[in-house]
Amino acid sequence: MSAVVGVVVFLAVPANRIVSDILAAARQSPQADERPSGSEPPMRGGRWIGPLERILILLLASVEAPAAVAAVVAAKGVIRFPEISKDEAGQKAEEFLIGSFTSWILAVLGAVVIHVA
Repeated sequence: MSAVVGVVVFLAVPANRIVSDILAAARQSPQADERPSGSEPPMRGGRWIGPLERILILLLASVEAPAAVAAVVAAKGVIRFPEISKDEAGQKAEEFLIGSFTSWILAVLGAVVIHVA
């Protein structure tokens, strides 16, 4: 039970910091210099959506509902599509993919920790 509580707490707060740090590192990549100086601000909502999404994926994985996990992943892409498709430089798509993959990996690692414990 303590593993479950620990993983949920980790996915709620510290995981946000990990995702933010990885996104910051990606923004510092050499290709970041090629982006237009007046580029749009980063996508919003990740501080709330990310932890909720990770915990939802953890819950769905714990009840062995892979189709529901796939639906959450697909829904996120569909919801963000209009915002991403308007970005001609591709910065938002890159940010979306890096942030989402990092978040999903953390959720899966949390599920593995719970399964092993």
